Amino acid sequence: MLGGTQARGRWTVAARWTTLALATTAVPAVLPTVGQAATADPFTQATPALKRGQIELLTLSTLPQTITGGDVLVAVRGLQPGDRVALRVNGRSSGARITAAAGGAERRALVRGLRTGASTLTATVRGTSGRRVARLKIRNHPVTGPVISGPHQTPFVCETERAGLGKPKDANCSIDTRYDWFARDGVDQKFKRLADPFAPYPDRTDTATTADGRRVPFVVRVESATINRGIARIALLDDPRARGRDRGFSPAIWNGRLSHAFGESCGSGFHQGRNTPDSVLGGFPEEIGGDSIFSSLYGLTERLGQGDIVVHSTLTTFGVHCNPAVSAETLMMIKEHVSEDYGVPERTFGVGGSGGALQQYNAANNFPGLLDAASPIASFTDVVTTAMTVVDCGLLLNFWDQAGDGWTDDQKKAVAGHITTSICNSWRSTFLPLLDPTDNCPGGIPKEARYDPKERPKGVRCSLPDGLVNIVGKDPATGFARRPFDNVGVQYGLQALQAGVISAEQFVDLNARVGGYDVDSRPSPQRSAMDVELAAKLYRIGAVIGRGSLDRIPIVDMASYLDLIPIADIHDNVRPFIARQRLRDRRDTGGTMTIWRGLSLPTDTLPALTSWVERIEDRGGVGDPKAVAAARPAAAEDRCIVTAGGASADPFNQVVGPLGLAQGQVGGPSLGRITVGVNVPERQEASGNGLCQQVFRAALEPRMVAGGPLTDDVIKCRLKPVDAADYPASVTGPLITRLREIFPAGVCDWSQPGVGETGRSMTWPSFGGAKLREPFGLRWTTGRSATARKAKRR
Repeated sequence: MLGGTQARGRWTVAARWTTLALATTAVPAVLPTVGQAATADPFTQATPALKRGQIELLTLSTLPQTITGGDVLVAVRGLQPGDRVALRVNGRSSGARITAAAGGAERRALVRGLRTGASTLTATVRGTSGRRVARLKIRNHPVTGPVISGPHQTPFVCETERAGLGKPKDANCSIDTRYDWFARDGVDQKFKRLADPFAPYPDRTDTATTADGRRVPFVVRVESATINRGIARIALLDDPRARGRDRGFSPAIWNGRLSHAFGESCGSGFHQGRNTPDSVLGGFPEEIGGDSIFSSLYGLTERLGQGDIVVHSTLTTFGVHCNPAVSAETLMMIKEHVSEDYGVPERTFGVGGSGGALQQYNAANNFPGLLDAASPIASFTDVVTTAMTVVDCGLLLNFWDQAGDGWTDDQKKAVAGHITTSICNSWRSTFLPLLDPTDNCPGGIPKEARYDPKERPKGVRCSLPDGLVNIVGKDPATGFARRPFDNVGVQYGLQALQAGVISAEQFVDLNARVGGYDVDSRPSPQRSAMDVELAAKLYRIGAVIGRGSLDRIPIVDMASYLDLIPIADIHDNVRPFIARQRLRDRRDTGGTMTIWRGLSLPTDTLPALTSWVERIEDRGGVGDPKAVAAARPAAAEDRCIVTAGGASADPFNQVVGPLGLAQGQVGGPSLGRITVGVNVPERQEASGNGLCQQVFRAALEPRMVAGGPLTDDVIKCRLKPVDAADYPASVTGPLITRLREIFPAGVCDWSQPGVGETGRSMTWPSFGGAKLREPFGLRWTTGRSATARKAKRR
């Protein structure tokens, strides 16, 4: 087993766990009362200072309540020279091997063989300060999960065979972990599998220059495993030829950074998904689908060459399962595995576009410590508020389909808030079907098992809300998942009316007929109403981001200008401004996030984010919002990149098409990156007179032009009576009367907080494991000894 020592900002890898003699002195059946408990910082695992003579026991690879797979990396702190350490689990010797860590005041051990469920881990230290005991309650879960996302989704279709990993071993789609090695060809830049990694490498094997300047063969080891039922691929530079067959693998070329590539799109789940080694090797994917359009832009090959561990999982791919709890749980479990088998990551960087950006925002807001920096591209904030646009667009298009030719394109754009009418069309065609419970079931779920409101009312409902049932809960009236959408009181097109773009009659007719969707996503004349308890829960658990820990890490949002793409143009440019406005309004900060507009690439943000994180670490401000903002380097400031293809590119390694939507590998050795765009330092805002505001105008969303805020996070508005003073003179008395009939309970009062809003959302929300629980927040707890006492003779 491999281990390492880690101090924030510096990383050294140990060749192996150093075995120290375990204390064998008998421990009495009844141990002295443990003195204290403390809470560790989720980013650094730092805790309040120990009292003189105290020891502390804590887990390092994951929270003590979220251990998986039967093993956990632990640390005993507060040790003095000559101290002997014994670790026991439920009163029995753990058999753990212990390694010294930096300074000798801490020792680490990998504890194996934990039973599923709760256990008590005990550290007993004997030395010149006497006998000291610390206990820690821990809980182990199967590596198949679940841990914090609630009961597994059923049915669940395995896809290991389609992923080239053979037949699954069980109903949880498990496989035997396998390892493959790939060498990068120095001419065509493609990775090719090595049949024998210990044999001489092919003559054309490329070389990589790591972050610390080492030149090594560009040979990558890819681990393929099933974690939390998803297929995980973990890649890292390795040189098996140099170490030989007789020496085990060591992450000797690792730079301490873990880069997690989040997959895009949105799906309702019910299947495992599939990926390939290319998902972590980088380059142009063999198959381009809805969850891989942006993947070639992530610069994964470059990250590997620098010495990163690069990770991808099918269950951190929203195109498989658009569930933020499952995504965070999977990332947590993968980081635990890496910590125990490779070493504790010094830094974890996220990268991903669209749904992959959404996952980064969710992890940063709700699960502090999972990410140390984020690189969202073509971003969205969260599932709930993004779905508002999807549903609003569906309702508006339904109305216009019925209204015929009475509405011009300019009027439709004014009501939707978008630059083009095709944006709403794209939302309807690509993601509105996700709300249909009769659709979206993956292959492997037979038709006779699927829901049909008449023929199979108890069949499998494969809609997005049903995929989120652990989060949203069930409607007691129907037994179906509650639907997190509400448009009661929303006056569609209010600003278009006030600007004179649409008539008073059009405004009234639109709001009278727009309606909502019923439980089976069929258009309904009644508006959709979310119950108050659900609205409050969604704020409380951070399903609407912005009220949690979002300001505790640096974020560079790459706001690619995709508003004018003629197809699938859902990535409108206002989204990053929504996220930053939430930081300003909900967390009283905006300096922890910067926006790069035009079309930058994640490879361009990596040096800026690395510098930013290093400055935070050097100043001792990890996880502190004020320190994060103060440490922002000039390289990470807002910018505008005026180009059609990106800020920079390696012309012999990649071809970047218009707006970055096509990128592929071409032959020839790398000549380095060259600038292909003009970088204009400029403070980015959603409106203004700067260059980007003129070239890349940010439009709005339907709720915003209905009077809602730029934060776009009011999911159920408070209501006020219809007041004639709020409308232009063209809305005459009879029309006011009609509006009062349309909105009998009142219209949205956007000056008030939304129904159920909370000032602060939950940290590390858990919905339970195999048994669903009411959401509760987890803490990184530790166990501490009581005041030191001399050991008694026995």
